[in-house]
Amino acid sequence: DGSGAWNTPGGDYNAAASASAVAPGTTGVWVDWDITALTQDWVDGTLTNYGLIVKKAVENPAAIDAKLFYSSDYTTVTSLRPKLTIEYVPAPGTITMTIDGTYNRDGTPGSGSVGFGNVSAGSTYFVGDTASPPFAVQLTVRSNALWGL
Repeated sequence: DGSGAWNTPGGDYNAAASASAVAPGTTGVWVDWDITALTQDWVDGTLTNYGLIVKKAVENPAAIDAKLFYSSDYTTVTSLRPKLTIEYVPAPGTITMTIDGTYNRDGTPGSGSVGFGNVSAGSTYFVGDTASPPFAVQLTVRSNALWGL
């Protein structure tokens, strides 16, 4: 925490795993840990962010069964440096879409505003009439952050 001494030499940590993965037996292979729930706890303030430790579930120094991971300082093959991928998914909300550069069914230039209101993942919204095609605009909401038009 930056001010208190460790209770255990080398460092204190919560022994309950926040995420786990099986490290492959080959080199140069990515290992992924999904820490979404832990990160959400940090954001919500239910847990204090003291960082992460990567450690084997059961350690046996006599077996010499350690795994090595490249650090951010690794310069030989920089693509093997560790990386953190963050995917932010906002909560559903109101979408107001302004359509520019569109055309009416008779080929004349058109424009307008279409309000879809509150949207939810997995839903498809149609705006238009019953002519062929049966809609002028189709909005597909695949996730809270991935919309297709």
